[in-house]
Amino acid sequence: MEKLNYTPGPWRASILDRTVTTSPKGILEGSKRIADCINPCKSDDEVIANTILIAAAPQMYEALLKSRKVLVVSKLSDKEVITELNKILFEMDIQS
Repeated sequence: MEKLNYTPGPWRASILDRTVTTSPKGILEGSKRIADCINPCKSDDEVIANTILIAAAPQMYEALLKSRKVLVVSKLSDKEVITELNKILFEMDIQS
């Protein structure tokens, strides 16, 4: 399985303007806007939570890849867990 071709992290959540960028200080020269998370149909708490989750996506993806590798090598691994990880990673690949 190839790695996804996404904007490399770290990504930063800007709670003030509800965006995710590649800069810890929001949109600056040379930074990239990853997502605008403002949604008037959602509560402010939900928008902030979504912003934080989106910003964590690169680290979560890398953790999934490492977890799968450890589980596959380990004799104690649970085949259902590996299958679920493979399913999630496969879905991420086909959506990119």
